[in-house]
Amino acid sequence: VKRIKCGGCGAIVADNAAFQAHCTEVEHDDDFTYECEQVELVLGEGDELPDGHVDLESEGVHAFYNALSSEALSLSMRCTLAPFELDGKRYPTLEAAITADAVADLPSSEQRAAAVLSAVRAQYASEAAEGSGLAAHLLATGDKLLACVDLNPWLGIQAGDGISTGENRLGKALMAVRDELRAARG
Repeated sequence: VKRIKCGGCGAIVADNAAFQAHCTEVEHDDDFTYECEQVELVLGEGDELPDGHVDLESEGVHAFYNALSSEALSLSMRCTLAPFELDGKRYPTLEAAITADAVADLPSSEQRAAAVLSAVRAQYASEAAEGSGLAAHLLATGDKLLACVDLNPWLGIQAGDGISTGENRLGKALMAVRDELRAARG
């Protein structure tokens, strides 16, 4: 886990904002120059992950990769097994709908998240999602957290240092649609 270490007293804080707060709250000597350095703390077995991070290998997580083959049955946005229509346009993949200019140009993160959710709903409501087994595949994940491993930190999660970071918006949309599918099937 990356943290900030105060050059004046050695205190370890979470991020730049915490370092600023630390500097105003803690009295340092007259030579203090507000210097800090980034340090890496190694988590041991049994240590808790920092808030907002996910262990991609835990039993309660179903991690999937957007880089999977487009022909494979997967939750990847590149899966071509369930083309669908959304707002009168036909999309071969979820990726095509999500990266369309109409979504990419939306001004806020919440508007883009709503557009991604609409696209996921449209894909999983399609006959192709039923016929290909894609909807059943989503339901088979049970109650696991769906973690989209992707280079885009808004769309998915990255785990470059073994500690996850990212908003996982695709994973969150898939979990919402999974709940809707489960409720509709009773």
